[in-house]
Parts: sequence; structure tokens; C-alpha cells
Amino acid sequence: MEMNFKIMFLFPLTLMISCKRWDPNQQFSEEIFQKQRVKIAEQVNFQSRNFVEAQLGQSLSDIIMMYGIDYKILASLTNDDSNWLRIEYVNNNGLSSLPMRIELLFKNNRLIEIHKN
Repeated sequence: MEMNFKIMFLFPLTLMISCKRWDPNQQFSEEIFQKQRVKIAEQVNFQSRNFVEAQLGQSLSDIIMMYGIDYKILASLTNDDSNWLRIEYVNNNGLSSLPMRIELLFKNNRLIEIHKN
């Protein structure tokens, strides 16, 4: 019986001593700090990538692999025997080796024209 009494007395005491009090402000600050660290790590990773210049004849999937999916479709046309697509990449953050603006023209999924600004 004494053993049960000791356990009943020591368990809540141990639990109260080992637990920290939850501070929502501290948790919020830590989450913001963690997000900032992740963002900085992503920027460093993005800067370390070496972008290869687009070459005429490359496919759309090759360009997406090189420059990413952050493009805007400017025009699209489908005829009986050909598909035309004009896309635009805009480098808003200045982190990559891309020019500030690049337009690419594809015919049947192959790059046929490059305009850099």
C-alpha cells in the first residue's frame, strides 16, 4: 500500500516539474523564425543553381526543367498540323541568371525563337 501511495504522490509531482508552460507568443516567434530560415535556405539553393541558356530545338519540357514552372502563356494557336505556343518567364526576384524577361516561341513543342529583354 505504501508503494501505491508513493507512486500516486510522485507521479503528479514529476509530471508538474518536467512540463513546461505553453507560451503562444514564443511558439509563434519560433514558427516565424523557422519559416525565415527555410526561405533563406531556398534562396541560397536557388542561387546555387546554374541555369543553362535555352537552345533552339529544345522541347517545352526541357525548358521547364531548366527554368521552372513559373511562366505565363502569352499566346496559343492550334492548326490542323501544328501547335504554336508563346510563353514568358519574368525574373522578379533577380536571383537567377535569367534575364529580367524572356519570351520563348514553340512550334510543335520545339523552341524556334528566343527574345530576351
